[in-house]
Amino acid sequence: MKIRAGVPIDIRNAIEEKIFLNSINSRATEDMQIFVDLIRRSFKNCDLVFLSKLKDGCYPLLKAFDYSNTVAISVGVGNNILLDESLARLGCTVHLFDHTIDNVSLKNEFRNRITFHKVGLAAETQENFMSMSSMIQYINDTLKRKISLVKIDCEGCEWSSLTESAILALSKVDQLIVEFHFLNKFTDQYFSSSSINLFNNILEYFDICYISPNNFSGSVTLDSGNIWPFTIEVMFINKEIAGQYSSEGTNSLPKLKNWKLGKSIDLSHWTSPRL
Repeated sequence: MKIRAGVPIDIRNAIEEKIFLNSINSRATEDMQIFVDLIRRSFKNCDLVFLSKLKDGCYPLLKAFDYSNTVAISVGVGNNILLDESLARLGCTVHLFDHTIDNVSLKNEFRNRITFHKVGLAAETQENFMSMSSMIQYINDTLKRKISLVKIDCEGCEWSSLTESAILALSKVDQLIVEFHFLNKFTDQYFSSSSINLFNNILEYFDICYISPNNFSGSVTLDSGNIWPFTIEVMFINKEIAGQYSSEGTNSLPKLKNWKLGKSIDLSHWTSPRL
C-alpha cells in the first residue's frame, strides 16, 4: 500500500476526486476544455525514448538529439535521479537544484557530470531559492554552453515560478519537461485562468511532444466521458527545432504508468483532433 503524508494514496485520491466532482460547474468545465484544446492544438509527434515504465517520472528524451557537450537543469530531485544519470551517460553536464534534501548520492562515473545545489525554485531569487531566470543566467555565466533541457518537478511551485520572465529565459532552451500538479484546482476560477495563461505563454515558444497523467494523483471521468487527471507530466520542444524531430503518424501516446499498481489513465483524447 502506497502512503503519502500518512494517508494511503488511494484513500487520499478518492477524497480529492469526490471534492472535485462536488465543486465542478459550467465555468470550470469550459476552462478545462480550453486547457485541453490548447494542448491538442500544440501537440506534435516526435521520436522519443523513455527511461522507465515504472518509476516516478517516466521521463522521455528526444531519440535523435545529441545531448553531448550540453547542459541540463534538473529542478526537484528527491530520491530519483534516473533522468539525470541518463543525461550524464549521454555526455550532458547536469546541475541539480533541490532545497528539500541535503545532497544526492552519486556513483563515481557521474561525479564529474552531475553537480548538486541545495537551492529551490521560486518566482524570485532570495535566500535558498533562485528564479528560473537566475538559474539559467548562472549556467550561462559559469559554463557558457547550450542548455539542452530543463526539468521541473517541484511539487506545485511550478505554477508560481514560471513567470513571464522565466518563460522568456526558457525560450532559448531546446526541451522543457514539467510536472504540473493540482489540476483539481480548476474549480477555482483564478487558478484555471492563471493556468491557461501560463500555458499560452509557454506555447508561444514551445510545442508539446509528450503528455502523461501521473497516476499517483487522482483523476475523474467527466460527463463527456473524458478523463481529467490531477497531475500531468508534459514535455515541450522548442518550436525552432521541433521540425527536426517530428515523426509521421497520428497523435498518440505510450501508455506508461508512474505507479505500477495504480489505475491506468487514458489521455488519448487530449492529443486527438476534437470531434
